[in-house]
Parts: sequence; structure tokens; C-alpha cells
Amino acid sequence: MANSRLCSIPDCGKPAKQRGWCHAHYMRWRRHGDVHKTAKTPNGERREWIERHVSHSGDECLIFPYERGPKGNASIVVDGKHTNVYRYMCELAHGYPPPGDYDAAHACGMRHIGCIHPQHLRWATPLENMADQWIHGTRMKGQAVPQSKLSPDEVREIRSLQGSLLQKDIAAKFGVSSSLIGYIHSRKAWAWM
Repeated sequence: MANSRLCSIPDCGKPAKQRGWCHAHYMRWRRHGDVHKTAKTPNGERREWIERHVSHSGDECLIFPYERGPKGNASIVVDGKHTNVYRYMCELAHGYPPPGDYDAAHACGMRHIGCIHPQHLRWATPLENMADQWIHGTRMKGQAVPQSKLSPDEVREIRSLQGSLLQKDIAAKFGVSSSLIGYIHSRKAWAWM
């Protein structure tokens, strides 16, 4: 059966999805707070803003003033490739990352609000970056993770059962997947315990 409700925006004519708007108008409202805003800020303007602020000083966070995702993420195109704005700022301020896998880590812990202050950024391994996030309280672990099905006591019990039961039997006992049991045993999951 066809959807008979149409988008409430005049002359749109597309089927209504959420809030009486079509998907496109709804997404404009989510991204920009306005169903009529269609264009993003041109990439060149965002890139020029970053380049003008590469020598920014002061202690307060420097917040990227253009469109950002819900977790503070924003991207620009540099040499035909999409890159995060904080990674681009880190490259401008501190040079290219060392060989290997490196993140643009935030000393201030304010990535989620869009901080790209050049003095708050540094190159860090993913493990160092994750440790920083735990220190700043911006990374959840254990039961604080909304999807977590286990408590610390259950994880200790799972580890104590290693070798005495099959992973699938332990998984069935705790209502989780066999792969999670393997990750717990190898300390890829709940490694901090």
C-alpha cells in the first residue's frame, strides 16, 4: 500500500517519513536545525579557516565553527581525500604522523565538542589515544557501555572457567556469543580487568 501522506514542505511532493517531512527535509533539520538549509559550507572556506588558525594560541579549546556530526566529527577534502578536521589541523601544526598507525589525539579530551586547537592535538598510537579517552572520561568501558551484557564479576567467572568448559557452553551460560568469550579469554575484551 502506497504512503498517502506527503511531506508538509510546500511543493516537495515526496512521501512523509518523520515529523511530517520527507527523508531529505528531516535530515536537513537533523544536521542543520533548519529544513530549508541545503548547502554545506564550501570545503574551501572550511579549509581556509583551519589554515588561518594553525598558529592559534591560548588555553581555551578552539571549536570548529562549521557543520559537525553528533560526536564533534567534521571532515574536509584535502588532495581529493576526505579527512577529519582535527587530523588535518594536527598535520599542519605538527607535521605528518610517524610511520605506522597514528591518531590525532586530544590532550583536552574535547573532541566530542569539536575542538581543533593545534596545541591540544598530538600524534598518538591508537592505544595511547584510547588511554587518554579513559583518563578524560570520554570512553566508556565495562558496564558503562550501553550494549554491555556482563558485569565485572561475570567476566572474572568467565575467565576462571577457561579450559574447564567449551567456549560455546560458557557463552550459553552467560547469554553471549562464543566470540565474546574468546575475546574475554584473550583479553581483547575487558582488557582493563
